[in-house]
Amino acid sequence: MAQIFLAGLGAFRLQDQGLAAAGDSAFAPHRALGFSMAGIALVILVLAVIARPGARAIAGSAALVLLTSLMQSLLAGFAEDHVVFGALHALDGLLILSIAAYLYFWSRRRES
Repeated sequence: MAQIFLAGLGAFRLQDQGLAAAGDSAFAPHRALGFSMAGIALVILVLAVIARPGARAIAGSAALVLLTSLMQSLLAGFAEDHVVFGALHALDGLLILSIAAYLYFWSRRRES
């Protein structure tokens, strides 16, 4: 949710200050949190491999690493030339949120 807020904040800051003036600084908090999330996803993958919770959890964790570290950066970079990639960047963010929620609820159900 924080990422969505920071993306909206950056977009409206660009609109408020003009595209050339704000540039990269408008999305700096969004970008920094995104890279932090990629690091956290990597830690989760390592912990999942150590804990051996099953193939589903490891595959989901690996998908989170790929989506947060690789796909988000690629889509954001491609969005500079084609706006459709910006839309895919946002959809990928929702996919990341969905996978994380699924893994969380699956693990809670498995515990009980």
